[in-house]
Amino acid sequence: AAHSAQPAAEAIPDGSPLPLLDTAAPKHLLSNVRVIGQLHGTFVLLEHPSGLLVMDQHTAHERVLFARLTEKADAGRVERQALLIPANVEVSAAEAPWVSERLDDLDRLGLRIEPFGPTTFIVREVPALLAHVDPSVLAREVIEALAGEDTAGAGSRKKTFSDLAAGLIDRMACRGAVKAHHRMSNEEISTW
Repeated sequence: AAHSAQPAAEAIPDGSPLPLLDTAAPKHLLSNVRVIGQLHGTFVLLEHPSGLLVMDQHTAHERVLFARLTEKADAGRVERQALLIPANVEVSAAEAPWVSERLDDLDRLGLRIEPFGPTTFIVREVPALLAHVDPSVLAREVIEALAGEDTAGAGSRKKTFSDLAAGLIDRMACRGAVKAHHRMSNEEISTW
């Protein structure tokens, strides 16, 4: 009996829980975890070799989506989901020209948008990782992020895809991440 208690005593010397890891730690932490469960519908509990991660589920999911979208965009292989019913997005007269100029960049991120009138665009495909998000809302989110990036450089050279990608992917990941109080099974969390 004394022998079987020893490993537990070594792992948890004073009977306290596993150490909580800093959730600002590098993203690679999330690649080596086991899902334990969900707490209060708001946090995910993840077991890591170095300790226990308790993360706000929106933040955790957003990090995972950001990393996966970035990797796929860099490799030029963002999987897409075609919409059975294309979604409309209205833009202002001022936004329309520069949205048109960025359609190829958006396409590289898996968001295929086509002009459909002076200030209307149609969303035909979205990144497969974000297929659960309202396509009109996703497109609007990206267009607003694009507006901030492009107007920040007004009067200077047109920003390259690399200049824009991180900011746009960040907004897409934020929009696609689960919100607080969304109940999930361990299996759902594991599919992230």
